[in-house]
Amino acid sequence: MKDEALFTGKERPRQIPTDWIGSPTRSAPGWRWDNPANTGNSVRIFRGDPNHSDPSMRQPFVVVVKNGVTIGADGQPLPRHIAEE
Repeated sequence: MKDEALFTGKERPRQIPTDWIGSPTRSAPGWRWDNPANTGNSVRIFRGDPNHSDPSMRQPFVVVVKNGVTIGADGQPLPRHIAEE
């Protein structure tokens, strides 16, 4: 499965700069890419859990953080209380 390579870091998405550092995510199965020049920038790619209570987390999903702020699907910053849930 091609997607499996994204969740394990075996494949770098073309959108991730080549100098970003990859590592396994701590909170759920997935992979994290960090900008070594700005630790407030990261992209996390999660496999998803079909049994998760939140329907949006049952399918594969991506979390983008820019300058320490989580960015929503619309490209706008999420309110802090939503991003921390």
